[in-house]
Amino acid sequence: MRIVFSRKGFDTGYGRIPNPILPDGRLFPLPIPYGRGAPIRFGDLPAPWGLEERHATLADFVRSHGARWVPAKGRKPEPITADTIAHLDPDLIPGMLPRAAGWRPLFGQTEAALGHLRRAGVGEGDLFLFFGRFDRLVGEGGALRYEGQPCHLLYGWLQVGCVRPLPDPALPDWARYHPHCVDAPGAPWSPTANALFEAAERLSLPGLDLDLPGAGLFPAPHPMLRLTAPDARAITDWHLPAAFGLPRGAVRTEPTQLARRDWRREGDGFRVNVQGIWQEAVWSLAAFPGALGWLAELFAADVPE
Repeated sequence: MRIVFSRKGFDTGYGRIPNPILPDGRLFPLPIPYGRGAPIRFGDLPAPWGLEERHATLADFVRSHGARWVPAKGRKPEPITADTIAHLDPDLIPGMLPRAAGWRPLFGQTEAALGHLRRAGVGEGDLFLFFGRFDRLVGEGGALRYEGQPCHLLYGWLQVGCVRPLPDPALPDWARYHPHCVDAPGAPWSPTANALFEAAERLSLPGLDLDLPGAGLFPAPHPMLRLTAPDARAITDWHLPAAFGLPRGAVRTEPTQLARRDWRREGDGFRVNVQGIWQEAVWSLAAFPGALGWLAELFAADVPE
């Protein structure tokens, strides 16, 4: 089994504003604005939970906080509008769209990032842990603002039930809406560079008795979900538990992507600089058996109600 840390949601390049920690404490990842893919627009998606009286749609919410995107190379950043395409991926929240019968959460990957996952052997039974740039919404009365202390947080998971190389003649009807399954103009997806990871029905971890769905959101920013070190000046300055680090002198072939970073021991874990352009880092339980205990603690500490 492999654990994959996967960076998704709004960031400083796509959307420009943090994903919100809502006033009631829940995490709400924002789908990035994109120039191609499924015809899902920000105006089609609901406002974050508890903010429906303030905002009619997700477009209203992100616009009110100054979200911007660059629609094409060489263009200036523009505000996100109701017509801006939303790349709803990973798609973990049942209520984000009307769902066809049989729907399961999905995650798509393509091009070089998919090649990286394939080389690492990621497939059925492996666990994606999605993280993003989050900040708390605070305020009194009618105004809400970001607190101004963004950090990287784990916000959701997806255990792979099956991998579907795309295009897939056997793709079920309920999955055809997904951005990676739509041949939109300017989106030349190819069967060797595009795939869909479909969630397992139930979460299954070796030796653990869990009654959880195969994919979902963590409901609140429990300390175990925080990746950025508490005293960090940069969001990419992480503190990882000891279970995810190798002993001094070991050959670091894993985790992928972070193997050449400068790791140093600190307290009960490792301080790691993760700065760089990457989407997924992969650990295997064979090389990091202690990570299973960390997962058990994570899901016991902060699971959906």
